Amino acid sequence: SNKKEEMGIYEKDEFVKGFSDLGCSNKKEVKNRVQDKVRSVQNNTGEYKKFYKWVFIHVKEDEKKKTVPTELAIQLWGLVFK
Repeated sequence: SNKKEEMGIYEKDEFVKGFSDLGCSNKKEVKNRVQDKVRSVQNNTGEYKKFYKWVFIHVKEDEKKKTVPTELAIQLWGLVFK
């Protein structure tokens, strides 16, 4: 599975294993897989919802909270809705 527990923090082994599990063995293959995933999220409502939920879960300050700080949400929307 290509799930990540903590957003933005990757150990080298975790990074290498994740892309290796996706069949990547060089930079071009990594770039292609990332571009494929971006297109998938952009063109598929179900994938977009999963991505948005993943981002939301990882930016909450506390897993019990149901909201994120407004300033953080605005910054993320700028990235997510590009």
